[in-house]
Amino acid sequence: MATRFKERYPNRFPEGAPFEHFSKEQAQEAINNAGKIIEFVREKMGL
Repeated sequence: MATRFKERYPNRFPEGAPFEHFSKEQAQEAINNAGKIIEFVREKMGL
């Protein structure tokens, strides 16, 4: 899922808040992906 720019920039959408443009499933996928990134970085840092 490529949502980085949509979530990072609050004025990305012409109207409505960012939370109105993403489903619960998309939010969960983003959270899961963030966890994978954190784990990858921890492994590389030896933590």
